[in-house]
Amino acid sequence: GLGSYHAFAFIVAEGVSETGARIFLYLVVEKYADKLELMLGTDQLVRIYGSFCRATGEHRPISHSRPIDSDEVVELPGGRSIAELLDWLAGPMAMVCQQYSLLTRNCQHF
Repeated sequence: GLGSYHAFAFIVAEGVSETGARIFLYLVVEKYADKLELMLGTDQLVRIYGSFCRATGEHRPISHSRPIDSDEVVELPGGRSIAELLDWLAGPMAMVCQQYSLLTRNCQHF
């Protein structure tokens, strides 16, 4: 290939359910063209699904020359909640508001 890649992140946050039980929320965040795609769930299957498919359901093009290299899951720092992360993504980090640039604002830079 041309050395290009596509980046997405797996994020996990600890929370409390309506019944007071401790739960974990799993989030896949991905910049694709000029959109920000999100998947959220309470099961690690979100990570498995997110490795092979985008939030739209489209399969990722996986091949020997374009493998999926899954790094570690990122934990939200400082007790931040998924709601705070989503507010931040929709506000200061809103990708839709930033013009797409092949060199400086592409799928590898988010």
